[in-house]
Amino acid sequence: LDMRENRQRILSNHIEPGFTVFNLAPGTATVLNVFSYTCSFSVCAARTGATTINLDLSRKYLDWGRENFLLNQVNPKDHDFIYGDALEWMKRLAKRGDRHDLVILDPPTFSRSKQSGVFLAKRDYGSLAKAAAPLVRNGGMLLACCNAAGLSNAKFREEVRRGIRASGRKVVGAFLAMQPPDFPVTKTEPAYLKVSWLRLD
Repeated sequence: LDMRENRQRILSNHIEPGFTVFNLAPGTATVLNVFSYTCSFSVCAARTGATTINLDLSRKYLDWGRENFLLNQVNPKDHDFIYGDALEWMKRLAKRGDRHDLVILDPPTFSRSKQSGVFLAKRDYGSLAKAAAPLVRNGGMLLACCNAAGLSNAKFREEVRRGIRASGRKVVGAFLAMQPPDFPVTKTEPAYLKVSWLRLD
């Protein structure tokens, strides 16, 4: 529920006035959804005509994602579902020259894999952004999300931009999405959701 506004931004291809998700004609965009979980972002992108690649370390969630495509009248056979470690697969995709109009990073706060070991969002997000940035085409969008309460908004933005710079890319447009109002922020419960839309060159 806390991501519904960002899903709507994909569906409408509108982030804010003058700032769209996709710059290409409808039906021509490609989307890489890393840590795709149940593929809700991908379903929205597919509804606009985009082709999606969905990457997750759980076969169960990928199967759930395929089911969500079907429930939304989208044929999952027109899209790719990859089981595997996110960092390893991003390196592999970059090596083969993959470039996408939208790359989505929405990792869990903690995960463990045989290839990459332990991932902690508040510690490792910069490395994640560094691996993802080369997969964004020139003029394309990186959607970076994080729900780690222990990572401040300022530190999150700093880590994401540090990773992008380390990859040799630069940010040419940005929008910071706020936590929805029905997820109130208080002194005792600060905002946990961090979302940055970043156009890269």
